[in-house]
Amino acid sequence: MTGFGVLVDEFDSMMFVVAQDLKLQVEFNGAVVAQYRLIGYNNRRLEDEDFNNDRKDAGDVGAGHSVTAFYELVLAGNAAPANVDDLKYSNTTNTGGAEYMTVKVRYKQPGAADSVLAEYAVSPSAYTGSPSQDFGFASAVAEFGLILTDSDYRGASSLKTVLERARSCRGEDPYGLRAEFGELVDLYRGIYA
Repeated sequence: MTGFGVLVDEFDSMMFVVAQDLKLQVEFNGAVVAQYRLIGYNNRRLEDEDFNNDRKDAGDVGAGHSVTAFYELVLAGNAAPANVDDLKYSNTTNTGGAEYMTVKVRYKQPGAADSVLAEYAVSPSAYTGSPSQDFGFASAVAEFGLILTDSDYRGASSLKTVLERARSCRGEDPYGLRAEFGELVDLYRGIYA
């Protein structure tokens, strides 16, 4: 019955689109970030030239919804993974004030033909030593995805660590969806582990 409750609870937010054709483009500062990898979204990637193309469809965002993307970063000066060569040509002269990256967001107002561009620079001050509960929970979901897809990048991921982080970072859970995720992982562990 939980699934039906979610449909009822989420129905209003699905009916009111607040942004159409949402596109994200992230540019890393080569003087600060030596390497990066987007985790997930393999089926949603766009070519660079499609970011400015208003005729290229992208995702819509409903009221009350958000989008989370995870990147794995290797900061300049840190050791790269053993199986990855250093880049011969990288931009190490333009530090951009030591910003980590610039995030560009392009979207259309509902019903509009032309998109709007917003840019946000991310500086080292955005880094916090302790991530939020939402970030921690989302990282547990991403880790579970790496396990499910048998990703080469799953490292030491385990269902145990997924459950521990999901439970410790559950936070507010008004519809029980985060608890339901834990039940799903437990169910998967009982069947496949």
